[in-house]
Amino acid sequence: MPSLIPYRKGDKWGFCTPDKKIVVACKYQFAYAFENGHALVCSYDKWGMVDSTGMEVVKCLYDKPFHFQEDRAAVLLQGQWSIISLQNKLIASPQYDYVSPFEKGIAVVQFGELFALIDRHGRTITNRAYWLINTVSEGMFCVSAYHKYGFLDSLGKIVIECKYDSAESFSEGLAKVKVGSKYGYIDHSGHVVIPFIYDQAGSFSEGIANVRLDNKWYYINSKGHPVGKNHYDLADSFCGGFATVKIGDSAMCINRRGEVIFREGPVKVSPLYNGMAIFVNDQTKSGIIDTAGKTIIPFTYHKIQGLSEGLLDAAVKDKFGYIDLTNKLIIPYKYSDVFSFNRGLALVKINDDTFGYIDRKGNQYWED
Repeated sequence: MPSLIPYRKGDKWGFCTPDKKIVVACKYQFAYAFENGHALVCSYDKWGMVDSTGMEVVKCLYDKPFHFQEDRAAVLLQGQWSIISLQNKLIASPQYDYVSPFEKGIAVVQFGELFALIDRHGRTITNRAYWLINTVSEGMFCVSAYHKYGFLDSLGKIVIECKYDSAESFSEGLAKVKVGSKYGYIDHSGHVVIPFIYDQAGSFSEGIANVRLDNKWYYINSKGHPVGKNHYDLADSFCGGFATVKIGDSAMCINRRGEVIFREGPVKVSPLYNGMAIFVNDQTKSGIIDTAGKTIIPFTYHKIQGLSEGLLDAAVKDKFGYIDLTNKLIIPYKYSDVFSFNRGLALVKINDDTFGYIDRKGNQYWED
């Protein structure tokens, strides 16, 4: 748990020690938990950042919360995005309509209807603007120009010409692309690995992709060979070992072996980890099932939102609390909403407009 914790006193926020000794005075409109020695704070609807001494290393000037990645953050001021460093140095003046997080020193920026790439110094590295640039995946940017799609490398150089009618980012070494009305897959060199024969297709995930041919969906491997013998009227991509499929009007969830593990809908599937997923059945009750079809958490909850640091945030009727993976109640159901734990702290919603932080023992860091 961090040495300093956001603490609310009435409607003002500051920071305290784990034993609730106030270190940074409660004077802010809101405060987030510390990450890497800094915390976001809000004052008069403007956002800034403080260090562990309470000094505002980034003044509360900006219109939305921001996040540093690779020592850079995109900040919004009067409707335009600019870029600052962790030392609060202006890297790029307000001029963008969108800035992606930096990855390996490169970010996607939008100005009007056009996109480009910039480096961490704010310099444009693409030699032209594009109608679309997706975020980087496997060192490649999927781009669009004049209704055709291609790919740039991590230096902004075109490596696969814009010649496809549609394309999506690389996944597991292959990218789904379209020529005319048919889909196929190419590798990083632009070589066709799986021919253009499919009417619809999804990106590769967990070694397989969902494709549609002659009005039936099925799965293929990275060589283009069918996986299993089953065909479906609809088939989604695999995620966490699960995929939703449909035969006629019946929706179900299958595992990688093609075995049906859930037939009550599913209304929604949210993979967790280690072969488990949150399911919502047709009675809108939530539970957890593994890829073998075993029920881990029974379908008795009105909502299960996610797993963090070994705890599930779950709701009974209209109140949220936390349970563990043995279905043991750890923190009682008494909050209007709850959020994931991070470094031993979680933000909870007490009522319509009041929030506070708790730790894994349920200790509350606020006073009304």
